[in-house]
Amino acid sequence: MNRPALLLVASLLVLPALSAAQAQTGTTAAPGAAARGVVIADHVRTRATVEAIDYGNRTVVLKGQEGKTVTLKVGPEARNFDKVKVGDQVQADFYTSTAIFVRKSDEPPSASAADAVQVAAPGEKPGGIMVSTREMTARVDAVDAQKRLVTLTGPRGNTATLKVDDAVQNLDRLQKGDQVVVRYTEALALQVDKQ
Repeated sequence: MNRPALLLVASLLVLPALSAAQAQTGTTAAPGAAARGVVIADHVRTRATVEAIDYGNRTVVLKGQEGKTVTLKVGPEARNFDKVKVGDQVQADFYTSTAIFVRKSDEPPSASAADAVQVAAPGEKPGGIMVSTREMTARVDAVDAQKRLVTLTGPRGNTATLKVDDAVQNLDRLQKGDQVVVRYTEALALQVDKQ
């Protein structure tokens, strides 16, 4: 696995989410929140070919199996970027997890982020792992259980009215003043397979 390419892809996809999560590691749900929440997880594995590299600007162009290309910026923490070559195969594993729960709180809505990166040691095959978590809270301003609508105010004061899916149970237990917490985590593992 090409760690520089992995780091580049991960930095684009994962770092914003990690920043939010790290800042909120002390956040806990109110008693009973587990029964009032949901976790959704997904994993995608894909392969791409390194089509072009600009070592000076630390960018790489990857072409996926469907022929689509993406240009990625590789951060300075990717120590083995110089070992990535055109034609190298990159395997990427992309994991996502979204946890949504309700908690009682007098705190105002907020947002936070946290990031973590692990890269290959100097001289190893390029690759790495990046994890990013974002957390946002929103205050419940109105609940219309009959129409399945919830009005929320976010951390920037923006208001949104959302349609709640029929699969969500106990909507009638949600009350004005509750907080809805959304914690989104992405993890990306990249590895370059040398030709």
